[in-house]
Amino acid sequence: MVEPNTESRFSCEVVKRIQAEESLAELQLKWNEMARIFSSIGQCVADFHNNKESRQNINPLEQLLSEKLTVARVVAASVARATICVEKDEEFQSILEAKNREILRLHGKMQYYELVNREMSQRNREIIGMDCFFNLFAVIFVF
Repeated sequence: MVEPNTESRFSCEVVKRIQAEESLAELQLKWNEMARIFSSIGQCVADFHNNKESRQNINPLEQLLSEKLTVARVVAASVARATICVEKDEEFQSILEAKNREILRLHGKMQYYELVNREMSQRNREIIGMDCFFNLFAVIFVF
């Protein structure tokens, strides 16, 4: 006689196995789609084989070369991206230095204009003061 607990565990395992097989089939479809997309852009990715016979038919040397080629392409792409980033950083650095020089030039020019403005304001105050003095002097001597 089979225990009821064992039967329920067995049915749970069967359900889990079915779900796992469905997930595997979905994963295989996604993997093969990704392999097709990568092959269209020149990347070599092995197809996902779902049975032992097809996995055994793969030439190990071919698989090794395919993996090494894939790694080499990924590394080359990474190096190219890093090189581009370095070049962009250098370009931005030179632009930043040029902008800083321009800021310093404009700052000096602004300080010069502020100095000239202060001097002219001082002269105006002096002239207005003298003008007031002469007006006062003229008023005193007219009477």
